[in-house]
Amino acid sequence: MNNIRRLVQLQAEKGQWQDEERVDIRFPEGDPRLQLISHLDESQDLLASLKDVGRVICKEVKNDGIRSGRGSRHVEIYHLISTSTLVEVFYGIAELEGKRYAVMEDVRDNPVLAAMIDSTELNDPLTRLYLAYEIANAVAYLHSVGIVVKNISDVNIVLKRLEDGRRFRPCLTNLEQARMVSGADRTYSIYMNTFWSRSDCGIDFTGAI
Repeated sequence: MNNIRRLVQLQAEKGQWQDEERVDIRFPEGDPRLQLISHLDESQDLLASLKDVGRVICKEVKNDGIRSGRGSRHVEIYHLISTSTLVEVFYGIAELEGKRYAVMEDVRDNPVLAAMIDSTELNDPLTRLYLAYEIANAVAYLHSVGIVVKNISDVNIVLKRLEDGRRFRPCLTNLEQARMVSGADRTYSIYMNTFWSRSDCGIDFTGAI
């Protein structure tokens, strides 16, 4: 999964985003790597399967989401950010059924913050402090590269349960609605990729870099 996002970054660094028609489509119509599963009843989104990744969501890219000279807003935003940023993963633009779709990570099985805020799993003040820290840190990083999240709330922040089953990591969604600004401070280097652990006595914060 990270290899695909790294490819997005490498192409951006090589300046390969300048010809919209040439680079905007990563998955052309009929690409065997991306298999359509079904239409989602509650929206115009599509459910698909991406090779080496699994289930993904394809969100239609409207005409107003195509920016002249750069391709889609997704491409323009995601080529600016690190692969470790706490946002839902973007895999590329696909052509399906004659339309353009952004191929995104499927986060539907993860609860949103609004649904978990009263959960006993988030009762610990230190747990809440950790989540608030991670969210604020991610937003600060996005600001540093010129991306302003227009609508951040507890309904569009997903909590991903980590492998130990006890910890969560927040994930910002709907980043395609963000606004890009010029003149951002690109010297931001204090992005804390903190790995934390919880014991019966509290939480230990480790791995801050």
